[in-house]
Amino acid sequence: MNKYKIKETDVNMYEYRGYTISGNDRIGYVCISPYGAFSPKAYNTIEDAKAAIDDDLDCIAEKYGEQSKQGRNKLRQ
Repeated sequence: MNKYKIKETDVNMYEYRGYTISGNDRIGYVCISPYGAFSPKAYNTIEDAKAAIDDDLDCIAEKYGEQSKQGRNKLRQ
């Protein structure tokens, strides 16, 4: 179960984990990251948009977590 909640901020605008989701069921949803990048596609449901955000954050954590680990290993040498 997802512990993060979606918050409605305006008409057809939502906030989820620092990202903005814009749209509705009729036209689809796009995600806007906190750094201003738009999702490359529209999602059919808000749940699909939330899943895309979760995947994006997982990829960021994996990438920067690995870089951080490599940096610590270099310092130890």
